[in-house]
Amino acid sequence: MQYNTPRAGGQEPGAEEPWSEGFKVLVTAKPGVDGRFIGMLKVVRQADRRVIFPFPGAPEIGPFDTIEQARAAALEYGRKVVADDRRNPER
Repeated sequence: MQYNTPRAGGQEPGAEEPWSEGFKVLVTAKPGVDGRFIGMLKVVRQADRRVIFPFPGAPEIGPFDTIEQARAAALEYGRKVVADDRRNPER
């Protein structure tokens, strides 16, 4: 599975956004079987290189009508995963 790093408008490739500091957040989307799009997300805690998303039984992100909607939803879910891990780090 191929993941692509999200870029905010005008941001240098590979630069971290403040909310994701200490985490690698990778988003993309893939077409679903019905022609709609599924958001794909991978979140890695850099301190211990632990993949905290996806995990076994992780929810599917979507489907959405456009690839942009799927990517935006995956990024928003990534923000939630990072915030939750900061509040209560899984060991």
